[in-house]
Amino acid sequence: MFLMKHSKKVALVIVILLAVFEVFSATIMPNKMVVQMDMDGGDGLILPTPLGLIIFFAVSLATSWRMTAVPEAKDKKKWLVATLFVIFINAVLVLYNVMY
Repeated sequence: MFLMKHSKKVALVIVILLAVFEVFSATIMPNKMVVQMDMDGGDGLILPTPLGLIIFFAVSLATSWRMTAVPEAKDKKKWLVATLFVIFINAVLVLYNVMY
């Protein structure tokens, strides 16, 4: 019920927190960002850090917007989970790139 009434506020808070996280990540990350690993554990796809962070921000922004656009509560929950999953993957990639 809360998500149904306040989905726009929830999405706005998520986007603001994610923007702060992305700016912070950009300051601590190296110039290149590993976004995909090979099957042997080596670095797969390597992107410039700003491009990698912009891609993840855009996907999170799209899923947050989609959460506000659907009319049914169960669909809003699905899009919230999708948004949180994208944010989790983003955080894991930032940690991986900072640590290695």
